[in-house]
Amino acid sequence: MNKKEKISLLSLIVLLGFSIAVFYHYFFGTYLGNGYPVNTFLFRPRDCFSDFTSMFFSMADYNPYLGMPPTSTQTMLPFLFAIEYIFIILKPFFSFLIFLFSFLAIFAYIVHKNIKMGEKASDFMNMFVICFLSYPFLLSVDRLNIEVLCLFALYFSISSYANNKFWFSAVLLGLAISMKPFPAVFILLFLSDKKYRQVLLILGMVFVLNFVALASFKGAIGANWERFVFNLGLYKQAYVIGNEGLYFGHSLFGFLKTILVIAQKRFQLPYFVSPYMAFSLVCAGFIALYVLIVEKTFWKKILLLVCCMELFPYVSGDYRLMYFYIPLLFFINAPGNKLFDRAFIILFALLLIPKNYWRYALEPELSLSVLVNPIIIVSLLILSIVSSVKKQKEAAEA
Repeated sequence: MNKKEKISLLSLIVLLGFSIAVFYHYFFGTYLGNGYPVNTFLFRPRDCFSDFTSMFFSMADYNPYLGMPPTSTQTMLPFLFAIEYIFIILKPFFSFLIFLFSFLAIFAYIVHKNIKMGEKASDFMNMFVICFLSYPFLLSVDRLNIEVLCLFALYFSISSYANNKFWFSAVLLGLAISMKPFPAVFILLFLSDKKYRQVLLILGMVFVLNFVALASFKGAIGANWERFVFNLGLYKQAYVIGNEGLYFGHSLFGFLKTILVIAQKRFQLPYFVSPYMAFSLVCAGFIALYVLIVEKTFWKKILLLVCCMELFPYVSGDYRLMYFYIPLLFFINAPGNKLFDRAFIILFALLLIPKNYWRYALEPELSLSVLVNPIIIVSLLILSIVSSVKKQKEAAEA
């Protein structure tokens, strides 16, 4: 498939998926009188924008750890808390508008830059559909989580890497990892090309930025660190053992946990946590070796690393499906492959549409997407490896 064919198919599936979901939830909500969660594919209406608005309380008095209630499950890294403080200096309303419109503008710029074909009307329509009608985007706006800054830093880091701007890419990746630890898997890109000095820069940035941020908070460094570790334990109880991290998620752990919940085997869950960690580390290790040694196609390396980043953690909220835009946009601009391109586009598109249809009666927020999205991500992993192996086999036989 050429670039235009990829974009057209992607746009069509996203538009159909969005339209069907809106009709379905509107019908069950308005005509049949059902409330949340049946009447929407977004998060709890009372919590709209709460990921953003809550930081005005968590960063009050520049004391994000020790100033929290003892039951807080907030586990953000210190550097991201420090960035939040920049926003709360302004009045909440202006801060909200600046963040929201910056998010919309930067995301639209990234997508438009990668899908434009020189046909203004068609480019605008495709950009509008692929950007603003996708499930991850709509959920990201609904949550308005500051992690979107990490997404942008990671995208521009990878884009810089693709253009051989390795030092600038390393700085941006260091910023991304300083905000959230998951993008650390992209250090493999630098290791695969033996960019060891850039790796040292990345690791140094992560340590220095978080140490300086932690030291700047009120209270002793040790006390703040102890509270951070304590919050990790509370987070595990609420989101890993409990169900708060299960709803609107797409991790493999959530998939397996859902099966246990439906089978009413929740009592087995605490014994399942440690073996899952060992299993996920082994799987991620094999994929890392494959990226380092075997895979040569750049966009597939990105896809495999994003799959690891999203699939294997205990909790991956659906707003983090936004990270799949990065390999998707590189794939759109990659040379075509008649045999596999259509399958890739369909799988990418399925991640971008709502799938919150079937719901478990005993846990109404538990929907079909918790089961389907991990299957799609695993399918992308397998398809990426199979297509590369076939390509290498054909090249060897030629």
